[in-house]
Formats: sequence, C-alpha cells, structure tokens
Amino acid sequence: VEDRGFDDIKVRGATQAEKRQLPEEIRRAFTADEMQRFFDTPLFTGYKNPRERSKPGKMMLRLPDAWFFIIIAHTGARIAEIASAPATLKFLGDIPCLDLIDAGSKTQNARRLVPIIPDLRRLGFIEYAEAQAKAGKALMDPPAGPKITADAWSKRLNRYIRDVGFTDDALVAY
Repeated sequence: VEDRGFDDIKVRGATQAEKRQLPEEIRRAFTADEMQRFFDTPLFTGYKNPRERSKPGKMMLRLPDAWFFIIIAHTGARIAEIASAPATLKFLGDIPCLDLIDAGSKTQNARRLVPIIPDLRRLGFIEYAEAQAKAGKALMDPPAGPKITADAWSKRLNRYIRDVGFTDDALVAY
C-alpha cells in the first residue's frame, strides 16, 4: 500500500473520562475523618526530626512539607503550581494572594491569584511566605539544600501519606 501521509497521523490523547477509567489515574478525596486523622499526624503535632517527620517527637517548627499540605487543602492548587510559586505575595487591594500567574499553566484558567483565606493567616502562612521571600527563596524551597522539583514533591508528599498509615492508593496529595 502506498504511504499517503501515515507519518502525519498522531495518536489521540485520552480524554478526561478515559483517564478516570485507568486504574493508575483513579484518585479520591480524603473524607472529613481522614482529613482530621491526617492533620493529627506528626508533621502537624510534633515530629522526631526533619528526616523522620512521620515519627512522633517534640519538634514543632513547621516544615515546608506541612505548608505544602496546608496550602493544597486550603487552596486546591496543584502540586506543580505550589512547587514553582514565588514566596512574594501579590495584593488585590488589601487582600494578600498566592501568585500563581506564572506557575499556573495546565489550563487556560490556571494563571491566577489565590486569596489567602483567614484560616491560612491564622496558621502563620503570611509570616512563612515573608520569611521565604526575605531569604530569597521560592515559596516551597527547603531551608537548606537544593530546590525540590514538582515531581519530587509529589513523591515526597505521597510517601508521607503512606508513612502515616494511609494505605488506599487512591489517596494522593492532590
């Protein structure tokens, strides 16, 4: 058979509905009880040390890992967006906002400012962001060492979920 442009044929990507059918793509939200249980884990209540953050201990300094989970829970932002977000907050009038204008690129509406809600303010998020900015770091840069990629953050956060006893593979950080 004569080749009539077969090289130009591209495989179609899976639709969102098709992706939901693939076992590796199925995710579910945490229930309210699971959220309570999760936020009662050592990362939020006291951990042994930064390398053993899933083991109970007396350290209470809020690690970037904890902020990552808190930001996801309070904003719905994607891991890749948070991982690349600047620490410097933008203001809409007097409302501080997380700047996802350059970080959000997955969809047409991804480029946005996300208001810092009162719960995040009470938890000290504004002070955390200001300290990161003052240190010349991005929002989720660790205090020491190299920047962590979005893929590495995803693996790290999901590993923590498993380390603290959640065994359902459909429960992931995002």
